[in-house]
Amino acid sequence: MDFSRGRIAKEIDRMFVNMPGAEKSALFSIVVNRSCEQAWMYDARPRAGGFVRTFARFDDSVSGRGLEGCFAVRLCRFVADAIKKNGARAARGRCLGQEFYDGCVHAIADTDLFRESGDSELLEIYAKQCVIMMKAAGIIETAGTSALISPEYTGENVFPALFAAFWGKVRWEDIFPSNPAAARELRHNRHILIDLIMRQNGRFNLDSIAGEFFDLTGFGARDDVFLISFLDFYPFTWFRHFGLVEYAESNDGDAVCINTTDQGRAFFRHLQRV
Repeated sequence: MDFSRGRIAKEIDRMFVNMPGAEKSALFSIVVNRSCEQAWMYDARPRAGGFVRTFARFDDSVSGRGLEGCFAVRLCRFVADAIKKNGARAARGRCLGQEFYDGCVHAIADTDLFRESGDSELLEIYAKQCVIMMKAAGIIETAGTSALISPEYTGENVFPALFAAFWGKVRWEDIFPSNPAAARELRHNRHILIDLIMRQNGRFNLDSIAGEFFDLTGFGARDDVFLISFLDFYPFTWFRHFGLVEYAESNDGDAVCINTTDQGRAFFRHLQRV
């Protein structure tokens, strides 16, 4: 709370004069991430009233203005309505049963959510990821073998609580399961990724920003196609779901190009200050 990001960087420069620049960047990331862990992960245990407290804490520092119509929020509202209307059983580990997701995909088939997701398999993946976030946000609660929607949930102002769960409460290996080790490392360095996004002007190439991210963090080799695809399919896809970025046409037809939306740039600016 007491030190701006700029002052942290100056303090590191002052205290570690002879440290190489890459190591200073890594140290800066550690300091910022640990500070954010203290602020965001103050109590990750499920509890009654979690939705209201999560919403209030997040909304005090980060605005979701203009983002309530994004894919992630609309999917959250659909899932909540489906649970309210049809109920859902909480299976082992408090996960929802496969029949619930089959029903969701069938019900969404003729909606914009389906068209935006691309196909039924992707939609099922997004729904499962969304449910994990909704649980962390306190929107979904469990009572025995039943999943319930928190009585405090109204369907309004969903974005702050849902994004807070994505950014600071869920384990990324749970929502990005294809490479758990990479998911944990990516979450640890997520603020560096935001800094790199904010340095881009207009449209940027995913391969390029991934290369910079890998160089700064040691996350992977610059041309590691698998890890570049991991960034594309998981964090950047969810940045798009939250309305923060949009995918753009590429001149060469192969490279993945991305634009930060106006709301996304304002939102990322808030994240840099948290």
